[in-house]
Amino acid sequence: MDNLTFYTKVAELVAEQRKFCIATVVKTIGHTSGKVGSKAIILEDGKGLFGWVGGGCVETTVLQEALKTLNENRSRTIYLEMEDELRGTGVPCGGSMEVYLEPVLPKKQLLLVGHGEIVENLAKLGKMLDYKVVVADPEDMFKSSDRVDQYSVDPDLKDVKIDKNTAVVVSTMHKLDHKYIKKALDEGAWYIGLIASKKRAGIVIETLVRMGVDRTGLSKVSSPCGVDIGAEKPEEIALSIMAEILMLEKAGTGKRLQEVKTVETEEIIRDATGERVGPVC
Repeated sequence: MDNLTFYTKVAELVAEQRKFCIATVVKTIGHTSGKVGSKAIILEDGKGLFGWVGGGCVETTVLQEALKTLNENRSRTIYLEMEDELRGTGVPCGGSMEVYLEPVLPKKQLLLVGHGEIVENLAKLGKMLDYKVVVADPEDMFKSSDRVDQYSVDPDLKDVKIDKNTAVVVSTMHKLDHKYIKKALDEGAWYIGLIASKKRAGIVIETLVRMGVDRTGLSKVSSPCGVDIGAEKPEEIALSIMAEILMLEKAGTGKRLQEVKTVETEEIIRDATGERVGPVC
């Protein structure tokens, strides 16, 4: 596969919001079928490679390791040893090679259902954080529809894709909240937040129970959503909600960094001032 064909395929997969891994040979020693610069694309279904990094067991090993890379969502370099049938890839070529594996993931999607100042600010923050921002407002009152990636007024959200890559925040403030939460649950959204008063949230949860949603499903609904930063204004509430989404996405603790990454302040002060006073009695 020549470079033009290869990168055309990459562009197609990115446009389709597909998840894949690029494998590139970065170093070879001795005799290897793949050469420095050889590339391949591995899709998340693991059914095969587009391109070439080497034949036989090399291809199988790279495919398997690429799937691990996609699962872990981190770039890594693997070392393939091809000295004999008992070690490494099992290909008796007498050489070795290093392959760089780079996961390419679609943008995380932020789906905001409803309108209002909190939603407006969530949309701004989502764009700043490089999410694909989708706003679904059946009442068509969202002010900044030209600034988001997709805008829908369909009350059934039929034109909106929800999957395990989607964080959903529901802010319709009316009796259809349960409908959108149920849809988010059914379609596998990884985060579901509800903006509502305690009383309103209780009504929504009760309705979901009557619709057959079990405890596991209910546990996925964050309400009131956000983290406690003392938020009062709409933009502050939006910030607290995005902070919760990021914390869960990146496995953060929610604690102050000062608690997580402590600095020995007193020791630094002593070193800086030269004051080392011990016990006097």
